[in-house]
Amino acid sequence: MFSYYFVFEVSTSQTQRKLVTKAVNKDGTEPIFFKILMRSFWRLIPFDVFSYLFGSELEMYDKLSSTRLTKKAN
Repeated sequence: MFSYYFVFEVSTSQTQRKLVTKAVNKDGTEPIFFKILMRSFWRLIPFDVFSYLFGSELEMYDKLSSTRLTKKAN
């Protein structure tokens, strides 16, 4: 699972399931290698599903890596 997310996000800033979205820094710039590595690592936290219970629009791995998803330009 880690390898799937890491490889696709490093090479394309997205996973295959998210063809219309892209991972970016909070300011909208392209994330560096380390941020994507951390984002992929934080995805392994089994409590991520609970982040929505507290009214958050961001997943826990987005909060911890200071990234967010945005729509890709057409």
